[in-house]
Amino acid sequence: MYIIENKGFLIIDPPIYEQPESNDYDEAIRWLEAIRKRLPQKFSDWPDSIRFALVRYGDFLGNKYPAIGIDSKNREDLEVVPDFIYLYDLIEEWIAEIGIEKIKGEASKIETIEWDELNRIGYYYP
Repeated sequence: MYIIENKGFLIIDPPIYEQPESNDYDEAIRWLEAIRKRLPQKFSDWPDSIRFALVRYGDFLGNKYPAIGIDSKNREDLEVVPDFIYLYDLIEEWIAEIGIEKIKGEASKIETIEWDELNRIGYYYP
């Protein structure tokens, strides 16, 4: 569990940062939002209490960047969520099936929170 502003999240850190434009965190947030919007359908067998947010995430070096957070008001419901590595692999395969270009196309039409604001507040439920 990753704690952001006193709230716990499981993290989805999709493999989007390998893309050349990924140093633009505002653009990365739009990509993440395109992915986040599809997650309830992808994980339709998960409990309805599970929510997906855009979050400020950080690595062990102190670098901060946007990711997707998973939470629930019922902590027991989070037990269905796979561990970080398995979830990463699952999402990576799923994104490959969809196609990063399709996600980018969807993202280009999305207006959402910008990195400066997400970084300041910690998490955001669109």
